Amino acid sequence: MTQSLRSKHLWAGLFLANITLLTLGTVYAVHATEPDKNALLTLGHRLYQEGITVSGTPVQAISQEDIHISGAQAACAKCHRASGFGSSEGGYYVPPITGPILFSPRQLERTRLFPELFQQVQPPGFYARLHQPHMRPAYTLESLSLALRQGKDSEGQDLAAIMPHYELTDKDVAALSAYLSHLSSQIDPGTNDHEIRFATVFSEDVPAGDREAVLRTMQAYIAWNNQNLRQDRARSNFSPYHRSDFVPLERLWSLSVWTVTGPKDTWRQQIEEYHRHTPVFAVIGGMVQESWAPIAAFCDDQKIPCLFPNTDLPVIEAQGQYTMYFSEGLTLEAKVLAHFLATMNPPPQRIIQLSAKDAFGSTPSKTLEDSLRTLRPDFQLETIKFLDHSELSALFADQTFQPSDKDVLIVWPGADAQTTIDQIVQTQSNSNMIILPSRAILPVSSSSARTADNLFFIEPHEISVASHPRSFIVRAWMRTRGIEIDRPLLQFQTFYALSLVDAALGNIREDFYRDYLIERIERESEKDLNPGIYPRLALGPMQRFASKGAYIVRLDPEHPGNFLAISDWIVP
Repeated sequence: MTQSLRSKHLWAGLFLANITLLTLGTVYAVHATEPDKNALLTLGHRLYQEGITVSGTPVQAISQEDIHISGAQAACAKCHRASGFGSSEGGYYVPPITGPILFSPRQLERTRLFPELFQQVQPPGFYARLHQPHMRPAYTLESLSLALRQGKDSEGQDLAAIMPHYELTDKDVAALSAYLSHLSSQIDPGTNDHEIRFATVFSEDVPAGDREAVLRTMQAYIAWNNQNLRQDRARSNFSPYHRSDFVPLERLWSLSVWTVTGPKDTWRQQIEEYHRHTPVFAVIGGMVQESWAPIAAFCDDQKIPCLFPNTDLPVIEAQGQYTMYFSEGLTLEAKVLAHFLATMNPPPQRIIQLSAKDAFGSTPSKTLEDSLRTLRPDFQLETIKFLDHSELSALFADQTFQPSDKDVLIVWPGADAQTTIDQIVQTQSNSNMIILPSRAILPVSSSSARTADNLFFIEPHEISVASHPRSFIVRAWMRTRGIEIDRPLLQFQTFYALSLVDAALGNIREDFYRDYLIERIERESEKDLNPGIYPRLALGPMQRFASKGAYIVRLDPEHPGNFLAISDWIVP
């Protein structure tokens, strides 16, 4: 080959390479090395989730022609959610933009649209758009760029006005395209063609009665769910307009019980080993006699939904995306108590809180101190810590420790609540108000000792679960399956978690993605699934505590074992 011919081939190659790069908008896209591809996906993930461009600046956009938004406000995940499966709210339908859907021609899939078509109250225009959607070809990099910048879909039709028009460079579009092509493109671990696997977690020191109450509820629910599915599969086309379409997409449930032993700092390693042996799609319920932090950290790091554990010590600081709780536990109770004390009339002369030195005492006592410092810095607050009930006994016996009838005495009993409460109810105190957390209610109710009439409690639950209409349904369900209701709070909480997962799975079709499960649970929590364990249960997008308040209650003198609210429902 002559030098001239070689030059011609060289220039031709460079020309073709430049055309390719111009089409893709960036050198990262087609023939990038593996590190470059990973970097591109990372940049696309940041743009999608946080609204940060490739250059590191907040993305700029205009929505509905005149509303300027930027950064996190303009992030794709704000509307299309972390899973990419979209949402619907306020009369707007936000379609899925996952890789398999976005980069394929639009298809009409009734099962995927079923929740929006039949389970929501929306204006007529919303339904018209779903019943007569604009068909379109698969998106390409070029048509995606037009959609992002000019609001035109891959057919050239106008997208909804709420879709922002973004100021994006070619590199931004290429990074986002790379990320979207991977978004929800592979089913998450914990499922196969026949089964979906769940786990529940206990620490070895959970009382046997509590553990059994939770487990027998879970096992009965799973057996019931699987029996119903097998019966549906045995009947072909028994409901051609609804249920039959979903049956082939559903999976049998299975449950693994993970028991952690020894020191708390070894739990994470034990959970990881359990999961390596049997990967699960989600962790449901469970109970540990310590902070839930190690299990929450594992689930958040592995992006595994962790749904409604029975814990008084959830993770409050650095709350992750994948762990949902019933409430903030003792932290919430301390905040509610601070608001109650701050509005007392007349105000207390002095507040004395006795705090166990473990996490069950130190967590709420510190929260109360911080909250009162903000709400009523003029209050006199004294905190006394005790190691065990013998130290508490010595304190009560100390003649210098004599609260007056104008003082409020608060006791955070710690992990050993029963022993502490037995001692308190037998102790003479001048204080007219001794306030205890909700975890002390059961020990007081079951105590054989004299019950003091100056005891008050923080109650984040429904005062009378039995009075809630749906509780009758749950009780009947348990009794027909021979389940003894001896731990109603634990059993009703477990039932709620399972029924919420059941409702969510019923609407995700065969899209078994953990992020999508989280998002569907947020949606399903708005429905009437609460069996009466809390006055209100609901989750908005990215909310992780379903109940937000509590009452202050006292024992009902006319009806032993019952309680009376002396405050409204307090949301701090």
